[in-house]
Amino acid sequence: MAEICNPGCNDSQIRTYAIPCARQTSTRKGGFDRFVLLDCDVNMTDFTDITEWQALQAAQRYIYSPPGFGKMIKPETKKEQLSACAPEEVIDEISGVEWSTKLFDNTSYCDFNFEYDVKNLYGSKNLIWLGCDGLLYTRYNWVSGENPGYGGLSADVWREGDAGALQSLHIDIKFNTYQIGTLGTPIDQALIDVIFSDSYIISGGCGI
Repeated sequence: MAEICNPGCNDSQIRTYAIPCARQTSTRKGGFDRFVLLDCDVNMTDFTDITEWQALQAAQRYIYSPPGFGKMIKPETKKEQLSACAPEEVIDEISGVEWSTKLFDNTSYCDFNFEYDVKNLYGSKNLIWLGCDGLLYTRYNWVSGENPGYGGLSADVWREGDAGALQSLHIDIKFNTYQIGTLGTPIDQALIDVIFSDSYIISGGCGI
């Protein structure tokens, strides 16, 4: 049987990248400690622009999580045969992040508000996150004038606390990345300080 190959698909070549000789520095730290939930109707011209984030803060158009333990998870793929003599091919891809925290508000107990709101309002948000490598993770195919985050979210939110151990809050979020991909963009400390500003807190009081 002839090998399956279609040179006509080569409209644009797969791009390459070079690894520097200093292999020890050619790595990235894994994990993240905070994520951002943008209102899904927020469109940004440049998500690395401090003034755009300041404007979003003034309008209360996003929230960020407290510090915790976050990681990207292996995507779940759906495959089907597209022709009889070919192997199965990916026709859908669901990616996600898993995050948890052991840090809580033990004064006014507002962490229960955060848990309840994320559990019930995640459908109106888009997700981005700041990696421990200093990169801000967004949709790869984002273009200026669009929301840079992942939409169409699905979220599982729960607590656990074994006797003798610290209680933890878990938020697992999934989103579709089929033919979309992820983009990591380096941002400076000044922008990080603005996005996660301690003075930017949305609170309607604790409890119901």
